[in-house]
Amino acid sequence: MEGLRFLLGVIISPPSETSDTELETFYHQSLKPLLSLTFRFPDVPLTLYISGPFLEWLETHHTEFITALAEMIRRKQVEVLGGGFYSPLLPLLPPSDRIGQIEELTTTVRRLLGRRPRGGWLHNTVWDPSLVLSLTGCGLEYTFLDEEDFVRLGVSSTKIGIPCVTENQGRILTCFPVKSTLAEQIMKGNLAALDLTIRQRFGHDDSLLSVFFSLSSLQEVPFFHEASGFENFLNILRSGYPGMLCVNPSSYLKRATVMYDRVFFASTDYATLCRHVGISPPAYAERQSWKQFLTDFDDSNRLYSKMVHTHLLVSSLRGDKYKKKAALEELWRGQSLRAYIPDGRLARTCRQKAFQSLISAEVLARDKTIFLSSLTSLDFNLDGLKEFLFQGTRYNLFINPVGGVAFEWDWLERPWNWADADHLTHRSPAKVFVDRFFHENGETGEFWSKEFRLVDLNREQRLLTLAAVSTLSGPLGTVHVRIKKSFKFEENSVELTIELELLSGPEWSGWYEQDSYLYCGQADSGLFRYDPQVPGEAQLIDLPRGLNFNWTWEAGEAPLLEIVNHTSSALAGDYVAHRFAPRWKINLVVGTPWINRVTWNLLERSGDEFFAGN
Repeated sequence: MEGLRFLLGVIISPPSETSDTELETFYHQSLKPLLSLTFRFPDVPLTLYISGPFLEWLETHHTEFITALAEMIRRKQVEVLGGGFYSPLLPLLPPSDRIGQIEELTTTVRRLLGRRPRGGWLHNTVWDPSLVLSLTGCGLEYTFLDEEDFVRLGVSSTKIGIPCVTENQGRILTCFPVKSTLAEQIMKGNLAALDLTIRQRFGHDDSLLSVFFSLSSLQEVPFFHEASGFENFLNILRSGYPGMLCVNPSSYLKRATVMYDRVFFASTDYATLCRHVGISPPAYAERQSWKQFLTDFDDSNRLYSKMVHTHLLVSSLRGDKYKKKAALEELWRGQSLRAYIPDGRLARTCRQKAFQSLISAEVLARDKTIFLSSLTSLDFNLDGLKEFLFQGTRYNLFINPVGGVAFEWDWLERPWNWADADHLTHRSPAKVFVDRFFHENGETGEFWSKEFRLVDLNREQRLLTLAAVSTLSGPLGTVHVRIKKSFKFEENSVELTIELELLSGPEWSGWYEQDSYLYCGQADSGLFRYDPQVPGEAQLIDLPRGLNFNWTWEAGEAPLLEIVNHTSSALAGDYVAHRFAPRWKINLVVGTPWINRVTWNLLERSGDEFFAGN
């Protein structure tokens, strides 16, 4: 007998960094019309994934939604999925965090809606075989993958759409195929694609077509409240195709009459991830793991490294279970998918929010009764090269031996990472303590790309000294110059001593500039002060953190340049960072080093100063 089962789902996962006002607009424009229409079509079951933070927001602001949804679950019109509480990219997380997030959402769904989830949603359907253990270990029986994954396995066209089972270490997981491209076409009004796909799928009663719509953006989605959109679509499903039955996952599995094929899915490749998140895949992406994006996008890798480091700190916390639970919640909040996937302005906002959560988790993981400031070396960036980490009572400052630059500068009392500036179009990185050289014909030397060797790591005095050699061109030819950078870390300051030494060749004349990019959140969040009549001193006022950066240096007059940078991409006009670039005129000769000392003092502003914005 010919037939078809149709599985309809909606993913509801607005950014967790969204304000209450924005969520209210999202609720009334998209979610409320969706629930109202679903309630009127009891013969079209709906499968939902709702992120944990948004479920809790609904509990606080719209209990009527929770009540109606629970009633629809009781009459088996709606099935709610589990998954990661904070909408993470699950394969990216350490196994214990995967399990923690899944169990947290399972508990919340059961508490609010009265039913434990049987299946789990994977954001962007990114797959890794190790997920079998994580999902089944939390009591989940099935998940969803893109139909492309089934096609790559060689599943025949007559079986495309029918679930398969996969296994890992004796654990069995059922995988439903989802036709992602069809959902996008339907939301754009292309119902011809729907009709064609349905007619192609008609066959045995176990034939299945699964379509999931996404409600994960705050932008208005006309499809869910216009009569020609979701309502028309539900009418088509109800009466347009005799022999087609709408199901949810549990009812389909209960009525299935065929034995599912056993398959082993390979990890999602990089090209597939790029298509799912809307970024251009590089060459050879089909041959690379989805995790390759961490190599291609430095911002994502820095956050990932911070997340792994924080995970290790929180995991080692013993004794106070309430403190550990609070630290875990901050850690999980910092694992939201949107913070890691490069997605323009949204990723920019989400990434800094994630840094704030991870810094908060790190602070909670410390035992303040025994914690002492420390200077250590550790492969923080997970690149095979040890970085240098100063972890103080008020701030963290991490130095990369490549370039001798700071790539993370955390303020702990009001969690913030000042070194989280976006990449710019010029060659040198938008980091802190970047060394640049100029002569009359332009920039020369690339110390910021050189690996500095370790000269001294004095943990007791909290002193770090690095050195590197590079060539500088000039009117008199090419010369070799060594730069030595010594960092002295104090509780409220950082002192950097710079020594430039000409090793060979004729004298070299030009300018030495030290660039530092500090991200304050918005252009007007940081106020800059510099008096040319006081050439050795400048100040940045960080209003949200209530701090003054007092910056002093020793060597002669140095005009300080301050620029609020803007990208030249599609996001032109977006704030990038406050840039500070003191530039010194120098003349290097063999045997006579040029030495300067730059000091950053971090001073809290008084309440009157802060609120006055002075």
